[in-house]
Amino acid sequence: MLLSVFRHWLPFALLIAFVAYFSYVTMQQAYRDAADDPQIQMTIDAVRALEAGRTPAMVASPEEPIDISLSLAPFLAVFDERGRLLSSTGDLHREDIRLPAGTFDYAREHGEHRFTWQPEPGVRQAVVLARYERGGVKGFVLAGRSLRETEKRIEGLTRNITLASSAALLASLILSFLVVWSRRYFPEKSGIRG
Repeated sequence: MLLSVFRHWLPFALLIAFVAYFSYVTMQQAYRDAADDPQIQMTIDAVRALEAGRTPAMVASPEEPIDISLSLAPFLAVFDERGRLLSSTGDLHREDIRLPAGTFDYAREHGEHRFTWQPEPGVRQAVVLARYERGGVKGFVLAGRSLRETEKRIEGLTRNITLASSAALLASLILSFLVVWSRRYFPEKSGIRG
């Protein structure tokens, strides 16, 4: 009887797992992609300002830098063509932010690079790095902000999908058991034999 229950339940279990997996992947990716939206706008505005003649310090004034390990506020940074920091509204424990060299290479080749940056454990940033050029002067603009709240939403999504799919799996298992049991012990009432 257990084998019959399992055979009856397996298609439902696979369908539930499939729906749960793809729901999670779709929603998780939507949350992560949306985390870049403010930074996209910030880099576009900063590139325009730099190309119009503003200085890096005017675009990303470092008067009161944001500690990116603590704050959820977005920050801007301007780098030269070699990736050296020129000006920034953000820092990491009062130290200048430093990006891996490969990020500049990618932005240099593609014009823009959107990625998750983890300068230290527990500090994850959604960043957009864009290239600019003005009168032969080239460089990069970085806009970033903490992923802390986005990751909390993703944790909640994981918990909710796990609970919902577990409940659906249990309900489908119980239903499969009841169907197989009724067919076995009440074949005349179920209308199906076997």
